[in-house]
Amino acid sequence: RNETVTTFLRQLEYCKDILFLTKDRVSEIDKTVASGIDLKLTYSPLSRES
Repeated sequence: RNETVTTFLRQLEYCKDILFLTKDRVSEIDKTVASGIDLKLTYSPLSRES
C-alpha cells in the first residue's frame, strides 16, 4: 500500500491538469496531499429548506 501512495503523490505533484478530489471526511486527508491542494471548496450539509 505504501508504494501505491508514494506513486499517487508523485503523480499528483507533477499534475498540471484540473483534478477533482472528493472526500466526506476532510479531516482525514493526508497532510502531504493537502499541501498540494490549491483550492478547497466546502459545502454545508443540506437543510430541509434546501
